[in-house]
Amino acid sequence: MLSQIVVGVDFGTTYSGVSWAVRTKAAGQKVRVINDWPDPHALNSTSEKVPTTTSYTNDGKLARWGYANSPGEFTLKWFKILLEPDNKYKNAVEEVYTSKKLLKAIKRSPEDLVADYLRLIWKYTKDDICRHQGHDWKEIYGLKVVLTVPAIWSAVAKERTLRAARAAGLPNDITLVTEPEAAALAVLKDKAAEEGLHVGDSFVVCDAGGGTVDLISYRIKTLCPLQIEESAIGNGDLCGSVFVDRAFERYIATIVGPEVYRTRFSEKAKANMMREFEYGVKRVFTGDGGLYTVDLKGAGDDPKNGIDDDTITLKVSMLRTIFDHICNQVETLVERQIDSVHEYGSEVKAVLLVGGFGSSKYLYNHISAAQRASGIRVLQSTNAWSAICRGATEWGLENVGSVVVHPGRTNKTIVSRLSRYSYGVALSCLWDSSIHDERDRYFDEAEGVHRARNQMRWLLRRGQQITDGEELTLSLYETVQVGFWSSGQLNFTRCLYICGEDVPPRRRDSTVSKFCSVAYSIPCPELYMEKSYRSKVNRKRYRDVTFKLVMKLGGAKVDFKVYYNDRLAAYCEATYLEDA
Repeated sequence: MLSQIVVGVDFGTTYSGVSWAVRTKAAGQKVRVINDWPDPHALNSTSEKVPTTTSYTNDGKLARWGYANSPGEFTLKWFKILLEPDNKYKNAVEEVYTSKKLLKAIKRSPEDLVADYLRLIWKYTKDDICRHQGHDWKEIYGLKVVLTVPAIWSAVAKERTLRAARAAGLPNDITLVTEPEAAALAVLKDKAAEEGLHVGDSFVVCDAGGGTVDLISYRIKTLCPLQIEESAIGNGDLCGSVFVDRAFERYIATIVGPEVYRTRFSEKAKANMMREFEYGVKRVFTGDGGLYTVDLKGAGDDPKNGIDDDTITLKVSMLRTIFDHICNQVETLVERQIDSVHEYGSEVKAVLLVGGFGSSKYLYNHISAAQRASGIRVLQSTNAWSAICRGATEWGLENVGSVVVHPGRTNKTIVSRLSRYSYGVALSCLWDSSIHDERDRYFDEAEGVHRARNQMRWLLRRGQQITDGEELTLSLYETVQVGFWSSGQLNFTRCLYICGEDVPPRRRDSTVSKFCSVAYSIPCPELYMEKSYRSKVNRKRYRDVTFKLVMKLGGAKVDFKVYYNDRLAAYCEATYLEDA
């Protein structure tokens, strides 16, 4: 096929977006952002995103999604968070807690729910491609999907996202990319030229969305073409704009009284109130003077609190209080990221705000004021809300089936990253009483020596630079018993481990978690060719078989290969363990 369609899917906590482009040999492919999501209320007919919400009937059948959900329905929200195992926010955030209860009622799993939603998103995307490229587009174009995930997502959450996407009918060959990395790709080429950034400058990308805020930092390596490398380990938290919405709703319930809010405000009135705040006040509020009003149908007049004729006039001081609680959390994340860049030996020149919350005028003013003394510029991007899905498509255009460039050069913008975790395997080593823990000691009958189990060998350490496409290798051996008449094959399983500590431990302790398992098999006749030796302890014959484990990391994935005698023994699909 001469051409390929690359689809970028931003599956967000509160809103989701999709963009796509036809990839050809010609430069400058135009990215289309879907902005006509179905909306029976016709209020958001040109919105770049669609709510990440669904509703079901009592018997568990999908009823509505996106803008079609009506007030008063049992609508599931924030279910993306449920993909993260044992997430600390599952019960702290009301929407997540409610979705958990509703899932039990309709006997669905979080993966089922995500798959249902992505299936609808994917169908609408294919219909959109069909309208623009013709009914025979599947016969003309290849297809590649890039799906974004939060930078703070665990390996298990990533795997669950992939399973849900495949169950939804998306192509099996899906690439995962972190949300801030995608956002950076969408805006950096223009911003680097506009803002006079130079080689060696570092900048922070703050992807502030509805639910999560993710940060990532880069250093400019070259300007023509623009190439950047990650300059600090990213951070993030759940402190998006929806928490501003929740604070506003709590404020209204407080001034009118909880009982009045519960009994006299209909679900439709509450939905209209929140819609006016979300799409009106929240987006235009700067922190300065101005008149900000919201309809409160059912409230009754209350001049003391600014309520007249079912309309409240909001005080600027009150709005600042509502915003500051969340903006202060974002500010803290930005400060931590700047400090982290400094620890890696660089200085931040700019903070770039992207995402829906990143387009907030008040957040911009808040972060700008906090950085005024440091001289760090705070910038906002155009079309910040769609930055992630556009960046996902840009990532696909750069990385999928790349056009051949000059030898020694790459057409990729992001050329290196920093590992957020240490990755390694647990091995057995010769016992050394001055080093090892007595709990790990055991007697090896094959060699007749004492060894220490659970000793970590780290292939990659947290904070270590990863060049795009780089492979990390580790040689390890397994002791086997194979005789002349042995047939069939021996199966091997190797667990890989992950650690988020700045300095990973020497032995496997509570800070080390199972990341995934890697399985491979070798025919017994091949193993028999290995040199054997007889144990002095039990007189049995053993063979030590050496394997080479190769690990390759991408933006949001890990691939493994196992070599035996310098040939590929298996390409290993990592099986993620649910207790990771």
